[in-house]
Amino acid sequence: MALVLFLLLLPSIFFTTEAQIRDSNISLGSSCSPTNNSYWLSASRRFGFGVYPYGNGFSVGIWYESIPQKTVVWTANRDEPPFPADATLLLSTDGRLVVQQKQGQETLIANASFASSASMLDSGPEGLGMPKIYSADACTRKSKQSFDVYELSSVTWEEDPYATLQELSKDDCREECFRNCNCEVALYGSARQICKMLKLPLRYGRRRLGGRWTTFVKIGTGVRTIVGGKGKKSEVRMDIFITGIGSLTLAFFVLASSGIFIYRHRIQQSRRVSDLRDNGFVEEVTLKSFTYEELKHATNNFTDNIGKGAFGTVFRGVISNGKKIVAIKRLEKVVAEGEREFRNEVKAIGQTHHKNLVQLLGYCYDGTNRLLVYEYMRNGSLADFLFRSSLKINWEGRIAIILNIARGIFYLHEECEIRIIHCDIKPENKLMDDKGYAKIADFGLAKLLMPNQSKTYTGIRGTRGYVAPEWHRNLPITVKADVYSFGIMLFEIICCRRNVEADVPDNEAVLVNWVYDCLKANELEKLLQEDEVEKEKLERVVKVGLWCTQDEPSSRPSMKKVILMLEGTVNVPDPPCPTSFLAPHRPYLSSAENNEV
Repeated sequence: MALVLFLLLLPSIFFTTEAQIRDSNISLGSSCSPTNNSYWLSASRRFGFGVYPYGNGFSVGIWYESIPQKTVVWTANRDEPPFPADATLLLSTDGRLVVQQKQGQETLIANASFASSASMLDSGPEGLGMPKIYSADACTRKSKQSFDVYELSSVTWEEDPYATLQELSKDDCREECFRNCNCEVALYGSARQICKMLKLPLRYGRRRLGGRWTTFVKIGTGVRTIVGGKGKKSEVRMDIFITGIGSLTLAFFVLASSGIFIYRHRIQQSRRVSDLRDNGFVEEVTLKSFTYEELKHATNNFTDNIGKGAFGTVFRGVISNGKKIVAIKRLEKVVAEGEREFRNEVKAIGQTHHKNLVQLLGYCYDGTNRLLVYEYMRNGSLADFLFRSSLKINWEGRIAIILNIARGIFYLHEECEIRIIHCDIKPENKLMDDKGYAKIADFGLAKLLMPNQSKTYTGIRGTRGYVAPEWHRNLPITVKADVYSFGIMLFEIICCRRNVEADVPDNEAVLVNWVYDCLKANELEKLLQEDEVEKEKLERVVKVGLWCTQDEPSSRPSMKKVILMLEGTVNVPDPPCPTSFLAPHRPYLSSAENNEV
């Protein structure tokens, strides 16, 4: 069982603070805060919802109330910093669930402007932490209706949803629309498990191959409307409605196909992309296309060099009439490797959108010139802060950076449309933005995985010291190679030193081995130069890094598991020595996770 927080339209009733704690119904204006230790219970009193201690402050979440050790099962806005002790969780009079601070700051948790109360209910695990919104107005009309829900596959529409539900299965989305009196159509996206609820009429239907979107249409099978005490029954002709929907979909499909045909014809006549006609490359790219002369002018003839990597040189440039600073990467070795790498990067990165990834803004495919245009990161790389700057990042900042990078890698592995193995995780290509967040850059070595492909054989790619053992053994390369590199970099972030150094004692030269020795000797404080960190927190992070750097790929956790362990959501077992010939293989993941990539 897991707890679900429902915002329901119920009669507005005033409850005292004591009632907020003991009753599952929550009236508008009710609040709870850490200062008075108040919170809301479900009807079974098994679950609690409110403000709980988290890090150096407090967070809003759901926990098991019926067991001695209160275990948090869901946290709202977990990527945001904790709230201070003066924060108050409030169900406002306009139906919004917000956190208010004395400084006047207000953080939205859930919004249902038409709600008049809330209720804590027990539900299945698929509903964990999900606001579910209902309206009484649509359900109290003077009519009696029965409904059927019809399903259309691979069709999308212009979206204007009045509610969006996250992390639902397809059947749950269908059921939510069936139960919700306001819902007339639901769009379900299987890729991200999103359920969008809409009202009729639908507009701009388009056929989308691949089956990632499903349309649920709720249709009344019979309506009896009471007018002046007399009943008139009107039967809905289901065959006419479905035929109309099908005809409309077919018309939009023909229109879209005609538009695509005209667009392709015009693209083929373009001088700059005439050599792309046979492979349909342009149709896959939705980024801004630049000519070589435009980028040459933007970089002042490529004079401001800000970095160089294995596959090209990066220059600082200015576009949009001097209003936007960008980083322009000119790919080299075009004949041997550059063209293939260019196609991989543009196709994959153009479809990725995450706050911990450097954004690709455009490209140039002009003759033999291949260039990529990225957002500009003025604060440089993580390596600059760790190894070259006199200004060191404190412990909390370094842990935040580790989580930023972990979430970015998790997105590449499991959440973007084309799964990506980065293949070169290291501090040099982790860039820092103006707010101190770390972003993953440099997909010049990225190896893409198609949906039916989980492993690939290829030559060694990456940077010495970060390359996983399987690269040297001619074994299949999976996302676990990135997990290994992440583990090496995690130790560098913790200790603010390189993974191999010559000017230290022999037992400290190889960072991974030294970290393991310190863990076994209960001397982890030696790893930190100046920071004072709680032993339990330091030990947890070290154990996660040691699991990531296991010699056997199947023993390494997935990036999702890494994030859960770093956040303290799951326990971290004691790891064996990362070097396989020094310790027996002891995988701690389940067989299902061992196969996860």
